[in-house]
Amino acid sequence: MGILPETFWDSSLYEIVDMMESHIRREEHKRKQEILDHFVMAEVYGFYASLPFAEGEVKTPKPWDYYPDFFRKEKEVFEKAEQEKALEEYREKRKAYILEFNRRRN
Repeated sequence: MGILPETFWDSSLYEIVDMMESHIRREEHKRKQEILDHFVMAEVYGFYASLPFAEGEVKTPKPWDYYPDFFRKEKEVFEKAEQEKALEEYREKRKAYILEFNRRRN
């Protein structure tokens, strides 16, 4: 549990009980986080296992879908890159359309 002998002997019974309860709460929180991590991994494995059988375009899960607070910056960078990519594709399609339009006009 990690209580030093000096701390133990210098503490009252209620303080020791409080330290033990605090330790139990920390361990419970840690266990819940492990369960959540295992659940997320199972969900992602299931998704990728079913991917060969999926029809159409499939949106793959990203880390920020599961942990939005931890990956907020990465999500913003990814979304900005996706917008730039979409804009570049739009420009290329528009340029091809203009070239084809001019070719037909002449």
